[in-house]
Amino acid sequence: MFIYLSKKIAIPNGTKLDSLAWNPAQGWIACGGSNGLTKVLKLDSVGGGGAGGAPGKEVNAENGRGGGAAAGGGGGSNLSMNQTLEGHEGSVVCVTWNATYSKLTTCDEQGLIIVWMLHKGLWFEEMINNRHKSAVRDMKWTSNGQKICIIYADGAVIVGSVDGNRLWGKELDMGLQNVEWSPDGRRILFATAAGEVLIYDAQGKRLRAMTLPEGAEITPDSTGANSPTSGSKKKPAFLRDEKDDDDDDDDDNEAKGGEGKNGGRKRGEGKKGRVIFVDWYDGAEGLLHPQVPTLCIALDGGFVQLSRGVDDNAAPLVVDAHMRIRQARWNTNGTVLALSGAATAHLSKSGQSRELSVVKLYSPYGVPLRTLKVPGNGISSMAWEGGGLRIALAVDAYIYFANIRPDYAWASTAGGEVLAYAYQKADRMDTQVCFWDLKAGERRVKSHRNLKLICGGGEHVCLVTGPDDRGRHSLILVNSIGSTLEERVLPARIAPLKMAMSGAHVVVSGAAAAYVWQYKNQETSPFRDSDPATAIAMALKRTPGAGRERVIDPDNLTSPACAPEAYGGPAGDNDEANSNPITAVAVSESCFLLGREDGTICRYTLPHISRENSYTVRSKPQQMALNLNSSLLAVIDATGVLSVQDLDSKSPGDTSKGAGRESLDNGPWASLERRDTWDIVWATDDPSQLAAMEKTKMVVFNNGEAEEPVPCTRNLCRLEGLEARTVGLDDIMAAPESPDRSVVVDVETGALVEARELITTDGLQEAYQVISKKPHPRLWKLLAQQALEAQDLNMTEKAFVLCGKNAFHGVRLVKRLSNISDRIRRRAEVYSYFDRHDEAENMLREIDRRDLTISLRERLGDWFRVVQLMKQGGGDDEQLCAAWGKIGAYYTERGKWGKAVQYFKQAKDLRMMAECYYRLEQYASLRELVDTLPHGATELAELGTMFESVGLGEDSVRALIRLGDPKGAIDSCIRLNHWRRAVDLAEKHDFPQIEALLVRHTGQLLQKGDPLQAVEVFRMAGKATDAALLLAKLAEDAGRRRVDPLRAKKLHVLAACEVERHRKIALGGNGASRQGRSATEVAAATAATLNTLMATTSENAEDKRAAKVLDSAWRGAEAYHYYMLAQRQLYQGKVDKAVRTAIRCAEFEDILSPWDIYCLVALTAYHSGYMGVCSRAFVKLETLPNQSPEKLEAAQALALKVFTRNPPIDPEPLESHCLECLDEGRSYQACTASGQVISSRGRALMCKTCRHFAIESELERRAQCPLCHAPMR
Repeated sequence: MFIYLSKKIAIPNGTKLDSLAWNPAQGWIACGGSNGLTKVLKLDSVGGGGAGGAPGKEVNAENGRGGGAAAGGGGGSNLSMNQTLEGHEGSVVCVTWNATYSKLTTCDEQGLIIVWMLHKGLWFEEMINNRHKSAVRDMKWTSNGQKICIIYADGAVIVGSVDGNRLWGKELDMGLQNVEWSPDGRRILFATAAGEVLIYDAQGKRLRAMTLPEGAEITPDSTGANSPTSGSKKKPAFLRDEKDDDDDDDDDNEAKGGEGKNGGRKRGEGKKGRVIFVDWYDGAEGLLHPQVPTLCIALDGGFVQLSRGVDDNAAPLVVDAHMRIRQARWNTNGTVLALSGAATAHLSKSGQSRELSVVKLYSPYGVPLRTLKVPGNGISSMAWEGGGLRIALAVDAYIYFANIRPDYAWASTAGGEVLAYAYQKADRMDTQVCFWDLKAGERRVKSHRNLKLICGGGEHVCLVTGPDDRGRHSLILVNSIGSTLEERVLPARIAPLKMAMSGAHVVVSGAAAAYVWQYKNQETSPFRDSDPATAIAMALKRTPGAGRERVIDPDNLTSPACAPEAYGGPAGDNDEANSNPITAVAVSESCFLLGREDGTICRYTLPHISRENSYTVRSKPQQMALNLNSSLLAVIDATGVLSVQDLDSKSPGDTSKGAGRESLDNGPWASLERRDTWDIVWATDDPSQLAAMEKTKMVVFNNGEAEEPVPCTRNLCRLEGLEARTVGLDDIMAAPESPDRSVVVDVETGALVEARELITTDGLQEAYQVISKKPHPRLWKLLAQQALEAQDLNMTEKAFVLCGKNAFHGVRLVKRLSNISDRIRRRAEVYSYFDRHDEAENMLREIDRRDLTISLRERLGDWFRVVQLMKQGGGDDEQLCAAWGKIGAYYTERGKWGKAVQYFKQAKDLRMMAECYYRLEQYASLRELVDTLPHGATELAELGTMFESVGLGEDSVRALIRLGDPKGAIDSCIRLNHWRRAVDLAEKHDFPQIEALLVRHTGQLLQKGDPLQAVEVFRMAGKATDAALLLAKLAEDAGRRRVDPLRAKKLHVLAACEVERHRKIALGGNGASRQGRSATEVAAATAATLNTLMATTSENAEDKRAAKVLDSAWRGAEAYHYYMLAQRQLYQGKVDKAVRTAIRCAEFEDILSPWDIYCLVALTAYHSGYMGVCSRAFVKLETLPNQSPEKLEAAQALALKVFTRNPPIDPEPLESHCLECLDEGRSYQACTASGQVISSRGRALMCKTCRHFAIESELERRAQCPLCHAPMR
């Protein structure tokens, strides 16, 4: 950040000013002074840092004119408004604006308050009030302009509305000094004469008192950002006497403002003095951080308390400013706090002291930024301009204006073609970072939380964010569109303050150490390599993140570099403990430098880090930059003085290689010392060329010699080709979401301007001789362009050849022009080269060469204009179709597929039409396109792939069959798991390999342990028998585990259903309906069906299990169905039905476990009282083969216990079918719903799927089959 005085306005008759206010919205400046002086002024140009004129260029507020603007002033010297308001008689002590409603409120020492309104460009009285009791101390509007609070010296408080109504009043029994509203307008702060801050609500009810806490952290004002002043041995420049400017070696007397390290006071002393000023930022333009301080309370004694509001639970930050504070004000976006007042300076030579008027700028966290010394006898008032780029100071009978150059968070990539800048949005807590491609005009916005630093180098940008919840900072490497490439976590003991970046390294410094990351190998760009394979290999080697990390401790002279995990931090607890902090960083491809507060600059080599040398400058370096070959170092110190250090020169008598000097004493840059410098940049193509910003002008130095200054207030981006690219960051930040390209301006250096004038005045030949003495590629290019415009082809060719690289196209142009005899055609080509395409087109149309105009626009890629010219006449249908196609491609590049397809239709480009329909998901149009294309068209293959990618298998098959690629269609079906369609296609087109593919695929599924997926594949392929066999095997495995009989039943049902499906296909495929067919056809169909069934049987005859499954597919399902039904009936208490259902299971000894069957029969019979059946079941159990002796003994013991109490007699005889099934395993028809015997007396229904019966009365309104769950009704 940099601040300097730029203008002053004189008040007529030398009237002293007492108050000042600047309307942040409209730019009006109101000032009040002695004898009732009240004025409203407005400068010609406000905002954008444009206050022109230097100190001494005085403007008289009486006539609005002065001695003219200073060179480079962003604004003029005239006043666009200068109105004197009449109404006050006493000194006007307070003026304040209501920016929302464009009202001005003024009050004088006699208590008279006047509200002014604007009408037809002039200010008139709207309301007047005079209490006639006491003087007004302060008055403030709410942030929304709805209410105003006025306080009087005797403790009276009045709150009124914007329409003039009094809302409430109160008499406080105390003297009042200041008043401030909270940002939301719900609370009021009153500063009393006793040094207290009282908190009231908006209705005047007292809430509590706010006092400064004891032991608050005091941040001493120092020239460093994070360190006390005791480490510095230099006198602060703003306190230096003018006679002592050249005396930098006298360290006997420091300019301490009459105080010691903390102003001669101990910690905690003097904090309860009188409250000087209270200011609370309303947050209207966003916050830097959710926890940033916004409330400032300035106290007598030079202390300032910063807090997040009245409800802040954390200890507030107390800053010792070492000055007598008069006012404290936030800028309009809450990023800078300005303190105005006076400081005492001790003169080093005479030993005397004097009081200076100063303005000190602080960050919201209390870090001192800059100090401005102001002439005059004291600053009575100050006010910020909207945007925070200027500050107005009322000093005696003058208004001084100071320009402020903020430290914007911005960066640019190599060449300055991409700008990255950070900004805050009022409704967002995170920081927005916009990446603006100047050439393409595209912007991409990324969000980052707690953004701290941003820097650019090469093709990348680095961001530093943090701290996070764990107190860590992150270093994020992004490309030119903001996409994250790599992220690193900084060592915990390094709190980042400065950052610099080259094409391969990033250096981030804290106060005591620096972190170096080699994010890219230093090799030639792979994109310039002619071998693609080598280029790819080099690109992989250059992948970000492949480099190493090191931490540099500048106090360690022997081995300064160590790994981040090995870094233990400075001697103290944190970075602030270091007494000589790092204040500036610079890096190049071969070295990097660290500047420290005592003026020492340490140089380290890259990529192998070692300390190479150290240098000393006069004052603390604030900004440093290395030139192209790292031989020169430009340094801006804390006072804004620019100097250049020759790093390659040697000390007198020193013959060691590479030894640098401690101070600069000779050479072309030795005498360079420029004051009020705030930005620098070295040329990327000339190591001896430097551009610097001084106040409102840009100065270019060539080997130490300064060119004529150029008016400019923009930031420097790059210096290349004798042109400096400057960026108006002030204008960008005013509208960060929609910046205008005009804010980026390329300014020509003096050498380029002089060469242009020389060519104009003395001619090409004389310019050639002059440029030959001081050649530069940009000057040769200028000469070539001027010669080309004069159609001097010989001079043009010589100049282009001397341009060096990137001049081949110019030489080719000259060769092409030499073959054109027509002077008008040649002139049109020249105009086209200079991008004056419309003029070139008009010339060609004048000679009736429409073909050349079309060719010209085709070379330019202006296909819209090509179509217009062809419609007017010229060209053929083929050219027109090509132009339509190019327009379609223009829209596809921008993702506008709907517009693109319209032009591709006109171009008859079916392939691109298909691409557009695919992107638009218009699959119906794609199907129509398949029918439009002829058989064998290559576009059909792409269509097939498109359909396949979205799962439209049938459409994919249709496209590939139309292409004549049945194998591709089969492969597509296989990839989509449409096996049935694949098998059909294979049979139709005679591809026997499908069977092997099917077997291999299902085998892989079985190896992976996914048999059900294999079943699904068999089903989709129409292999019902294979699916049934696999399901039956799975069912047997499930039953054998005797864990989940329901799963076993389901698998058996599925297997049986597959068998039924196979039979239905075999029967229905050849022997469907006989309707409409002759007897011969029916007989032939029947014979074919029999052959199919016989083939099916013979194919599986060798496999007994397969034959069992095919012949009696439903047996397994029946077994588990009745087994589970009997148990369910038993638990439901239907014991009579349960015993009959359990007996039905005796048929399935080959499926179910015989032991389980007869145990179930015995259990159900016992509970139903059929002891005879229970006895038969125990006999079966005791006679089962292959049973363990333990089980048989247990059964015998249980039978003995049961039948000693119950005789083996049934209450009534069971049906003969049940007894035969129990004794012999003979099957009978049983109801699938109840398990009972189906007799001819009851009505039974047969399921058409499994062909099993169920008694109608037992279905209980169920419409599905109890066995297979198929619909029965």
